[in-house]
Amino acid sequence: MKNTIVTKKDYLGRPTYSVEEKKEFLELWRESKLTKKEFCKEFGLNYKSFNNWPYQIASKKPKPITFQEVQMPKAKEPETPMLIEVLFPSGVQLKVPNETSAEWLSKLIRSC
Repeated sequence: MKNTIVTKKDYLGRPTYSVEEKKEFLELWRESKLTKKEFCKEFGLNYKSFNNWPYQIASKKPKPITFQEVQMPKAKEPETPMLIEVLFPSGVQLKVPNETSAEWLSKLIRSC
């Protein structure tokens, strides 16, 4: 009786296995007392691929995370914009940019 395992397939229709699945297959093989060829035939695995799995698993070990300090140029201090200040008798203070049109400012003051 042939053992079958449902798995994902690549774009060519070949089965693909996660690192964990490969580890499980290798453990099953060690416990099976079968040769690699017999085990691969029993589970429908590619013999050459199966032989490479221990090396693939070893190369998938996570690499340590490293950090590198980056020197950033100092940002320019923003130039302080020139402001027009209007102080009303009520104590309300109005500050508008220097570029504000006189006509607009005049209408604003009249509306208060």
